[in-house]
Amino acid sequence: MSTEDDLLEALSKFLTSKKMRTRKSYRLNKIEIDVIASGKYDIVNDKNTNYDILYAFEAKLASTPKLVRDVIEQAVTRLLFVDYSIMVVPCVAEVWINDKEKKEINLAQVLEKRAKGWYSRYLGIICVNKDGVNLVRKPKKSTIVISEIRDKILKELSNTKLF
Repeated sequence: MSTEDDLLEALSKFLTSKKMRTRKSYRLNKIEIDVIASGKYDIVNDKNTNYDILYAFEAKLASTPKLVRDVIEQAVTRLLFVDYSIMVVPCVAEVWINDKEKKEINLAQVLEKRAKGWYSRYLGIICVNKDGVNLVRKPKKSTIVISEIRDKILKELSNTKLF
């Protein structure tokens, strides 16, 4: 995956295949969420449910320590609005070691090591490669959701067509 748009495209295909309503670049006041999705599909248990679940996805090509920290912080703030917050990264990224040399790193492993804080342990991690979308770390259900905001987002998404 070479751009964030590629990540978002692969993620959107996966979510629509699970019959989930999605919206890219969802704005909630001054906060922009890369992808917001709702539906009866449970990513955690890979099965359908009888109730709507709300997900936020933050997609980044996080190849520096600062970008890794930023994507974790953004995903943690999403726990206030949704049931599950998931970070989306390419499975492998090339980073410059010096002026002449690049090295491949596993971004999902880097995020897993860094996201061990009190709230960041609730975050899920998805990595995307040419084979598709892989759930690396299952998210945990948020315990700090503001119900009024969550319900408002679900209502807005319910007006979105599936396809």
